[in-house]
Amino acid sequence: FPVTIYSDDLDVITKYGIATIYVCDANFGINGDRDFEIVEYIAQKKREFKRKHLYVHYGGYAKTNKHFDTLKKIFTLEAENDLSYLYKISVQSTDAETLANIKRTDLREDEHWQLADWLRDTYKYEAHVELIVGLPGMTLDKWYNEFNHPYLHNAEVRAYEWHLLPESEAFNKEYREKFGLRTGKKIMNKSKWHIPSEVVAGASSYTHEAIVTGK
Repeated sequence: FPVTIYSDDLDVITKYGIATIYVCDANFGINGDRDFEIVEYIAQKKREFKRKHLYVHYGGYAKTNKHFDTLKKIFTLEAENDLSYLYKISVQSTDAETLANIKRTDLREDEHWQLADWLRDTYKYEAHVELIVGLPGMTLDKWYNEFNHPYLHNAEVRAYEWHLLPESEAFNKEYREKFGLRTGKKIMNKSKWHIPSEVVAGASSYTHEAIVTGK
């Protein structure tokens, strides 16, 4: 959809003192030029209204090769206009076997590190790497390697539980049996409206005890 659909909202946000815009999109950048135009419009309004403190945060970014060039344009534009200070690298895993198991082999890990280093050196950016604990094929040794590697690039790690979504392939019985997934129900609150999440707690390649104790 065109910029005009959301430009009125952005005009109000940038004019009346809102300090942070949070884009609730786990794959921002996936729409290519349209997503770049959104950030470009925000930058334009920040300059127009002389807003020193106006920042943009995202739920996540597009993760595959074909979107990387768009992301680089977006991050560069943000940095040049002081719209952000954080590069969130949502790779889920850096292990080749694990990525193959979740069908995420089209990631450009080296270029993410290069971009993170450039943003930090040029614009004083921080970098956070988002990993998911317990993906199929993971072992305790692999997890140690995954967790330690980002610190070589001065990036912090954000580790998340693997929640099985009903529409995902991993929710299917065949997938669970293939990788020996063991799950548990997790209740965030006791509201009668709350639906418990199903979280992976073990698999054929690792045990729940190993992940919890680190042994």
